Amino acid sequence: MQKEEEDGEDDENDFVKDLLTEEESMRPEFLTGANAPLPEVVLPEKNGVTGNLAYTYECPQTSEEFLSITKEIDILDLPTVRSRLNNNLRFS
Repeated sequence: MQKEEEDGEDDENDFVKDLLTEEESMRPEFLTGANAPLPEVVLPEKNGVTGNLAYTYECPQTSEEFLSITKEIDILDLPTVRSRLNNNLRFS
């Protein structure tokens, strides 16, 4: 069975071998999917704008508790803090 698979791969390689020249194969419209270059990823150097975000936060029960949690947090980091709030609700 492996011989059949190898024969099938050889047939496919023969079929696509000379469809594009080397120059054509480097054109952007052909560099897609597995052939596409990997985009550069910029990793954050710190955690949040000021670098002081906790991984999790206790879920506030009142607006005063929420304000006390977020008083030292930069406004740009508020969506991140909101997503890191622990949901302390228990279902019975």
